[in-house]
Order: sequence, then C-alpha cells, then structure tokens
Amino acid sequence: MIWPWRKKRQIAVFMIAISVFISLLSPSVFASDFTMWRPMTSSTTVDLYSVWGSASNDVFAVGSSGTIVHYDGSDWSSMSTSTTSDLYGVWGASSTNVFAVGRSGTIVHYDCSD
Repeated sequence: MIWPWRKKRQIAVFMIAISVFISLLSPSVFASDFTMWRPMTSSTTVDLYSVWGSASNDVFAVGSSGTIVHYDGSDWSSMSTSTTSDLYGVWGASSTNVFAVGRSGTIVHYDCSD
C-alpha cells in the first residue's frame, strides 16, 4: 500500500490544515517541522472553518464575517474580500484560481489580479 501523504509538500499542507483546525479550539495556530508542533501567530482572532493550500507556502483559510487569511510560508496575512458573510469552504485549482463559499450561497473568487 502506498501512503497517500508521502510527498513532503502534501505532508506540509496536511499539517497546516490540522494546525488551522486546532486553532479553532484556541486563538493560536500551530505548525509542525515534522519533529514537534510549535505555536504560530495568526493574523486573525475570528473563527476559521476551512483551509486549502497548493503548497506549504501558499495556504488559504476562511472563516466568519468574510475572513480570508493567506499563509506564505512564514506569516499569515489578511486578504480583502467583498463579503461579510461567513465562509465555510475554500478550494482552488491553483494558487491563482481559488474559490471560497459560504452562507446564503456566497461565492468569492481569487485570481491574483487584485
């Protein structure tokens, strides 16, 4: 059986996804260097509901009140959005083609042009 998380990039994205899930339980975000979990400073204090990344240095997380944050491999930064609706899901085909969906049929799209 081939383990599905065998590539380092996929492992990193998976670890960041877990860290965002853990951040729902506390205001801290955690990351792993594959030996131990360490706390990270998050750029938001709102609840985050979903995470997606194309690489370990290109991760998006979405949450309440239209919150979207991006991780560039070293820091989380807030991204502007045209909605204040809660966002519950995020997915992309690439780092420049990302969709977030939320309450009342809200759909926002990021294409790196703004």
